[in-house]
Amino acid sequence: MRQRNQEFNEKRDTKNVSPVIALRHGCSVAVVLAMLLLPGLTGAQDRVVILLSDNTRTHIREGTIVDWKGGEMQMEYGGQINTIKNDRIVSVETEWSGDYLMARDFINRQQYAAAVTPLQNALDAEERTWVRRMFLAQQTRLCHLLGERRASAEMFMLLIQDDPDTRDFAVIPLMWDNRPLEAPLVEFAKKLQASSILPLQLLGASWLLTSNERASAMQKLETLSRDLDSRIAHLASAQIWRTKIQEVDVVQLGRWERQIERMPRELRAGPLLVLGLAQQRLGKHDDAILSWLQAPILHTEQYAAVANGLQLAATAMQNKDQLSESQRLWNELADRFPETIWASEAQAALARIRPTEPKTKGR
Repeated sequence: MRQRNQEFNEKRDTKNVSPVIALRHGCSVAVVLAMLLLPGLTGAQDRVVILLSDNTRTHIREGTIVDWKGGEMQMEYGGQINTIKNDRIVSVETEWSGDYLMARDFINRQQYAAAVTPLQNALDAEERTWVRRMFLAQQTRLCHLLGERRASAEMFMLLIQDDPDTRDFAVIPLMWDNRPLEAPLVEFAKKLQASSILPLQLLGASWLLTSNERASAMQKLETLSRDLDSRIAHLASAQIWRTKIQEVDVVQLGRWERQIERMPRELRAGPLLVLGLAQQRLGKHDDAILSWLQAPILHTEQYAAVANGLQLAATAMQNKDQLSESQRLWNELADRFPETIWASEAQAALARIRPTEPKTKGR
């Protein structure tokens, strides 16, 4: 994986991709995900379905997508290059490589680990910068789900360096639980936190919260929580919440809930996981379960958050002796993310709920 990242970095350098100079508001990944699920075109032209100004009718544009970054797409049609804002884009069809189609097939069959290599091959061979960014975002999601933290961070680094205003900002592989950071990643996370790029500072501080660098991480998050970029500020604040779960009261909990409501929809999945932990500690068990289940229902593109939400909700129901509901969620977790650590946890929990009956001896 790291070798392929280096190869892609070299490709980026030869194409003179602009360095990061600022970070501004991004857009939802919903359109991108819709695009990933569409079949490829058989011809050379790209096809974009655009929402007209009356917000009820659509129009199809056919031509060549020159670039798509930040909040707008540049598309050549009618003999000139035209700008299409993200909020006008309904869906996009383009031509896909065989490697990408293979990766997409694996993803559709929940074989996430198998999708990593063909997706990386597709990324390495792809010449269109806007498509490479899409592949980087998807690779970030896959690696995050599979526990490949460094690889997920490296993919996100390439994405944010190439497009500071990326509409896929929500793929940033933050930590939302309090599991200790693996020792080999501490130095890497410190380098991220020391970066001049704000999203990488946020990512590094997120990881370092459960290491012996917690004090510096808290200081960085406090600074980022006041940043003018609302995405950075919201997520930095929610990361700080991870350290406040044991002391939060009902008043503070209400503030967290209201802040989540002000967040862009695509940023809410991780903060809702932390909110649920606080609700659970205050005895609001049903509210906690509802918070955790929002990711599996509303944020299906955020694989790691979906798996984490199912695991937390299933555990809570199991602890409340709601065994049939818990069993359903554990089965869903195992079915949606087979061959991952999440599926292993689900299978172990199911074995505790339904202990294997001893085989009867034959007559």
